[in-house]
Amino acid sequence: MFLRVAAGLAGALSLLSCGAADTVPVTVNERMFLRMGDTLISQGGGCMSFALPASSGGEASGGGNGDISVAEGPEGLAFVVRVFSGQELLATRAYTVGMLRSGRVDEFMVTAQSGAVYVFRYWGGSCANLDASSPDS
Repeated sequence: MFLRVAAGLAGALSLLSCGAADTVPVTVNERMFLRMGDTLISQGGGCMSFALPASSGGEASGGGNGDISVAEGPEGLAFVVRVFSGQELLATRAYTVGMLRSGRVDEFMVTAQSGAVYVFRYWGGSCANLDASSPDS
């Protein structure tokens, strides 16, 4: 759910940059989980396609879940993700074309101000079924 807004904004950005010379189409899959002991509980996910490099840095804003919020979108030569709890920046990731085309999964954890632990996974490739589990890292 947190990524559906971002997917729409990123889609709009990709339409603007589709005709640009020297751009490379990429796809980003993403999942967010709440860690409860050894169990991961899905908190949503999404998939978006766009072209890099992005024209004039437009960061799409993602949604939030509880005390976590995500700002993400294409910025120059990368897809950039920033995770916040309140006003505190918990994590920043930048995914290049090379990473998104490599088949690798980037998984990272953050601890929100409430103490809740969230796990994020990002990878490239074709859009995966949102109801299916994401690849293991």
